Amino acid sequence: MAGEPRDRVRSVEASTAFNGVDFVEVVAPRVLHVHFLNGVAIADPAIAATIDGGDRVPTVPLKPIDNAADWSTDSEGRPLLTLTALSDGDFSFYRLTITAPKLDLVLNTTRFSFTTCPSDFDCVPPPHVCPPDDTAVPPIDYLAKDFLSFPRALTEFASLRYPGWVERSEADFGMMMAEVLSAVGDELSYLQDRVAAEASLPTATQRRSLVSLARLVDYEPRPATSGTTLLLCTVPAGGTVAAGTRISALAPDGSPVPFEIGVGLADATLYNVSDLWNFGIAPYWFDDSQQCWPAASTELWLKGHGYGFTPGQALLIQTDLPGESVRQVVHLTEPGHETVDPIFLTGGAPTPVTRIVWGASEALARTRDLTRTHLGGNLLPATQGQRFTESFAIGAPPPSAPDAVLAIARMGPNGSDTSPNFVFRYPLAQGPLGWLAGADASSQHSLVLDSSGAVAAAGAGKIELGASGVSVNSGGWR
Repeated sequence: MAGEPRDRVRSVEASTAFNGVDFVEVVAPRVLHVHFLNGVAIADPAIAATIDGGDRVPTVPLKPIDNAADWSTDSEGRPLLTLTALSDGDFSFYRLTITAPKLDLVLNTTRFSFTTCPSDFDCVPPPHVCPPDDTAVPPIDYLAKDFLSFPRALTEFASLRYPGWVERSEADFGMMMAEVLSAVGDELSYLQDRVAAEASLPTATQRRSLVSLARLVDYEPRPATSGTTLLLCTVPAGGTVAAGTRISALAPDGSPVPFEIGVGLADATLYNVSDLWNFGIAPYWFDDSQQCWPAASTELWLKGHGYGFTPGQALLIQTDLPGESVRQVVHLTEPGHETVDPIFLTGGAPTPVTRIVWGASEALARTRDLTRTHLGGNLLPATQGQRFTESFAIGAPPPSAPDAVLAIARMGPNGSDTSPNFVFRYPLAQGPLGWLAGADASSQHSLVLDSSGAVAAAGAGKIELGASGVSVNSGGWR
């Protein structure tokens, strides 16, 4: 994309095969004249025009275009299209879009207004500004925090603001009110100290305070579960990656943290990957003035054909800026529309381009510089943890596994010497045990054992076997 800056308007002006909209002239409240860039004829049976984007009146219907009566030429011999609106618009800016085979796919739209009045005027008069209060503020002792210091602070304040009141007898009505206010202030001061203590993690004494503090940063405390992430993979060729493939990351101390591709123990998915989706897919822009892609966009053009995207596929859009990289994952709503740009050529032929679209809920959060932006599509889910299988026996080893480890038997409650209620415990060798979050992360988890007492777990912890079944005690993943 290097070289001289590209100007699409000037290129279309010089074209003999394509035309573009220049501007719209409002000649009457409902009559529009559309001017074009060059003399290429636009009239075609398939031509259509729409007006949308208004505030109070979102869309304005148009009279169908008559290719015989609505076309003329301006003073320079360029096509001149007359459009007639069927209703009035509001004061906002509208977007006129014309679709025709000879119109450029970018310069087929323009903004205009049915009126010359600006749409962002404000008729509200400025608010009246009151003069500042020049009354001197008496000094306040902010160290007064109890019943003994509040009366002293109130009497000092009264001496400055009400110098005529000099009575200090306890029977005086003013002193009685000062003592009542001091008692209320003492209680509020204690409540203030309690609130201040519960407002920080080191000094909070109640669990609900800790839960409320966590919710302030949009974190809902719940049982510890395995971490999940989305990986951007680079593959040498197309194919699949099976769930359960092991990878690892590094902890702050340099030790490996195991991960597995997939979303849990029951995931048996074969995830599709392709070398065409490796990170580095380049965006495409039709004019150098479009290198800054606006925020809230839900579509983008890519250079090239044959990507083979699928609906629902996740794509990473990354813009590398000085000091930071702006990343956002979107999910395609369609496989991608392939077309060509006939104005700017690549290797002497029209440039192949592909248009991708994603949902409005994932609209771009920030404006992107397309010259620093690349995309990648090999995004695979990964779950923290590693699967292990351990076997143990209860009571006596089965004949099929004579060397099986025995669970520890302990006397439980509600038993007797003649009819003991044993509680069996077996500590797993691998630890700690990690829980996998399902639809409800706070729901009760369980482990399934076979007839020999075998258990499969992603991690390790302590399993207690009793007459009522199996229960698990574990610190979980952290």
